[in-house]
Amino acid sequence: MNAIRKIPHWKRRIKPADVDRLIDRVNILSKMTGTGGISVSAGTTGVNIHNRMKAAGGRGSHIMEVQSAAAGDGLYTCRKEKLLAAEWADEAGDDKFSEKAEDEYTILNLMENDPEPGYVAHLIAGSLLECWQMSDDGGTSRWVGIPVERLNSVRRAWVKDTPGAVAVVTCYLDVDTTGRQITVYCDICGGNALNDAVPRLSDGDEIYVENVGGTWRAGGFQASEDCECISSIDIDDVGDVTITTPVDDEVLAFDNGTSEWINQTPAEAGLQAVGSYDSTYGALEFVI
Repeated sequence: MNAIRKIPHWKRRIKPADVDRLIDRVNILSKMTGTGGISVSAGTTGVNIHNRMKAAGGRGSHIMEVQSAAAGDGLYTCRKEKLLAAEWADEAGDDKFSEKAEDEYTILNLMENDPEPGYVAHLIAGSLLECWQMSDDGGTSRWVGIPVERLNSVRRAWVKDTPGAVAVVTCYLDVDTTGRQITVYCDICGGNALNDAVPRLSDGDEIYVENVGGTWRAGGFQASEDCECISSIDIDDVGDVTITTPVDDEVLAFDNGTSEWINQTPAEAGLQAVGSYDSTYGALEFVI
C-alpha cells in the first residue's frame, strides 16, 4: 500500500467548496492505475481510501516491443523497453528505446480485441505498444496495450537488390543502405513478376510502402506487354490512300468520287496558282 487518504467526518453543514474538494480528490484517484487498484474502507474515524498502485512511472504504463505473435487472436509476446537518456536529443536517427530486460509478457492488442474470421496479425516484430495491466472477470491480471503508430503509415524504402521473376523485393526501410531490411510484397496488375512489370525496379530505386496487417506492401505496378513496333510505313499502306505512279510536284488530295486520297497535280486537284513578287523587275510571277 503506497498511500492512505482519509476523508474526515463532516461536523458542519456541507458547503459547495467542500463538495469541490471532494470532487478534486476523486478526480486524482481516477487517474491512478495499477495491479492492486483502489480500495475504500469505513471506520470510526472516517473513510479510508487506499491506493495500492505499483509505481511504474507516468500513468503506470510501459512501452513494450513485440517479439512475436503469441497463441490467440491479437496476443503478442513482448518485452519491456527503457527510454535512453543518451538518445533523448539525438539527431542521428538512432532508436530512443532499448530492451529493458529479457522477461516476456503476453499482451492483448486492444485494436485486435474482436478480429474477423481468418485473422491475420496486425503487428510485426519490432512494433511498439503502450501497455498496462487490468483484471479479467475471473480475477486474473492481464496485460493489454495499444500500438504506438506513426502519424503517416506510408513510409519510404529503397530497393536492396534488383528483383527477378517474383512479386517480392527486399528493401531498406526509411534510409537507403543502412535502414532496417524488410520484405515488400508488390501488387502487380495483370502479372506476378517484377522483372516484367512497370515501373521496372532496380537496386537503389525508391518506393513507397505501407504495413498492412503485419505485411509490408507496395502498389502501382502494371504487367508489361510485348507489342509490334513499326519503324516505318508507306503512305500507300493507309486504308483510304491510293498512290499511282507518283511524280515530282504532285500533291495528295481527297477525291469525292472515290472517297480516297490520291496523288494529283495541283491543277488536277483544283488548286489556285500561287503568286510570287519579284522585286528586281517589279513584276508578279505566277507558277502552276
